[in-house]
Amino acid sequence: SDLDMDVGGLTGASNRAPNTSARSAQRGAVAIEFALMLPLLFVVFYASVSYGAVFMLNQSLTHAVEEGARAGVRADTPAVLDQVIEERVGKSLAWLPTSTREAVTVTVGSPDSEGWLNVRVELPSSVLPFAPLKLPGYGTVPRLPDNLRAEADMVLPPRLGSSMPQ
Repeated sequence: SDLDMDVGGLTGASNRAPNTSARSAQRGAVAIEFALMLPLLFVVFYASVSYGAVFMLNQSLTHAVEEGARAGVRADTPAVLDQVIEERVGKSLAWLPTSTREAVTVTVGSPDSEGWLNVRVELPSSVLPFAPLKLPGYGTVPRLPDNLRAEADMVLPPRLGSSMPQ
């Protein structure tokens, strides 16, 4: 008979309309699973992006302080040393939003007896251009120190007051 003919692995007798109630129940289960997993996926995504931004910002601070120390070695006189370092750090961080850039502090230490000078750049975590996410039972994402900090040491050349030979 025509109904018993095998078409694509199915017999004619089984070519009835699919059970729609079973499919709609499956769709409902998938929607519930997605609704339960979406917050977790969002937290993982947000943490990845925000930690990546913090790492990039910390690397930028490190680069800026190193550039400031290099510029300080090339300064003409001790009187302009701090100014040269601060200007170079500012140029290296020019890409930051103004409110964040204004919160950066540059500290140029006093040279020690061997001519070593410490340069430090700090940025309070409270001015970062993204909001931390507060999760119940876990805390803040990302967890950050109060200040992001980078340091570089340099040896002053004799023209800037070092007793070290060049």
